[in-house]
Amino acid sequence: MKLSSFFGRFFGRTKHPQVIDRAELAEILQKIQSATIISLEALTYPRAKANGLVSKKQKVVGIFKWQYKRAVNNRRYMEGKKPNFEPEPRRWGGRLGNLIVHNDKLYCEVKVEKLCWEEYYIDGQPASLEEIELPQKKEGSRQNLDKPVIVRDFALESITKFKMLGKEFIVKEKLTRTKKKAFGKILRVNKQRERKGVVR
Repeated sequence: MKLSSFFGRFFGRTKHPQVIDRAELAEILQKIQSATIISLEALTYPRAKANGLVSKKQKVVGIFKWQYKRAVNNRRYMEGKKPNFEPEPRRWGGRLGNLIVHNDKLYCEVKVEKLCWEEYYIDGQPASLEEIELPQKKEGSRQNLDKPVIVRDFALESITKFKMLGKEFIVKEKLTRTKKKAFGKILRVNKQRERKGVVR
């Protein structure tokens, strides 16, 4: 079965998407116990050479709560190469359960399987890649793979839609007062853990 066909069957349309905020999204992600196929839509602001505010909308399908080392070595084995890859420590952020925390923001680490679509804008107006002038980036330079494993960290605040196991969620930009308090508590607890050297 083709990958696109598999994801199409896995992500059937849900009739009634549930509206949640970032704190609720964090709670859902923290409860995931094993590698899980997800899809998400995100609005981000990449660094670019273009004049004006550059924004990017995209939808990806990928795997959440996965093991980077295992994924690279599995693909090395499939490509007939020695599965002896050892990842380096993350350049930024610390792990907090299933999530990454950095500068008071929470991120989900996703192994990207499929980029469904992406759109670029400059000051809110549609723009091409040529107009955006994104910096060159080499994927997985240490992996020694013909088809590198693609990793993306999505800030929870950038996610606008999220889907897993047939359930679809629309993520609101603003938190309710109660949830904002809970979200802040998550970050305060992490800071305490960092001071004690617990986060890794």
